[in-house]
Amino acid sequence: MSLQYFFPLNKRARLLLKLDSLFQELDHLKQTADYITARQAIERMFEILQLIERVEIKMELAREAEKFLVKNTSHFPELQKAIQELSAQTGKLGEELRTQPSLISIQKRLFQTSGACVFDAPSLHAWLSCEPGQRYKDLNHMYAHIGLLDHAVKELMKAYFQSFTFREEFSENGLFHLHPSSHSSIICIEIKNCLPLLIPEVSLSPKAVFLKIWAQESLLSKNIPYNGPVTLRLSEY
Repeated sequence: MSLQYFFPLNKRARLLLKLDSLFQELDHLKQTADYITARQAIERMFEILQLIERVEIKMELAREAEKFLVKNTSHFPELQKAIQELSAQTGKLGEELRTQPSLISIQKRLFQTSGACVFDAPSLHAWLSCEPGQRYKDLNHMYAHIGLLDHAVKELMKAYFQSFTFREEFSENGLFHLHPSSHSSIICIEIKNCLPLLIPEVSLSPKAVFLKIWAQESLLSKNIPYNGPVTLRLSEY
C-alpha cells in the first residue's frame, strides 16, 4: 500500500488544498443526503464559504493557474475554460447563501459547540426530516452557487497531477533535507506503507524543506520518531 501526502509551500496552495478536500467531501455527502450526511453537507458548504469569505478567490485561483497556462494553454484547455467561467461569474461567490435569512441562523449554530441540536436549530431539524428528494434538490440548488469554484479547483488539481515528475529519495534515519524550486507551490510525498504506518512531517524554512518520518502503530498510539531506512517518491510543482 502506498499513500500520497500533499503539503502546501505557500498560502495560495494551502487554500487550494483545503478547498479540494472540502469539495471532495461535499461531492460524496450530497449524493447520499440522508439525515446525517445532509447535515454534514451543509456544514461543508458553510466551511467553504467561510474559507473564501475574506479572499479574492477568483484572482487567487487565476494566479495559481497562470503557471500552467502561460507555458502552453493547449495542454490545459479545461483549466483555462474553468478559470474563465469562474472569473466571469458576477458578484462575490456564495453571497446569496450568506445573506439568505433561513440560512443565517443555521450557519451561526453550526459553528458553535453542539449548536445545531434539535432544540437549538429546529428549522434545520425540520429540513433534515423532510423527503430525501427535497433535501437533494435544495443541496444542489445551494451547490450551484459555488459549483464553478469546485470545477476550477478540480481542474487545478488535475493540472498538478499531470505535472508531477517523481524521483526517489532515500534516508537511513528517516530525515530528509529538500530544496524545492522557489516557484513550487505543492510538494507530493508518496510512501510505501505497512505497519507501523510511516507519517511525514514537513517543516518549511525560506530556503529548504525539512522532512521527518514518524511511526504510527494505530490512531490511539503515540507517534514516535522513525529512525530506520526510508525510501519515498517525491515531486513538487
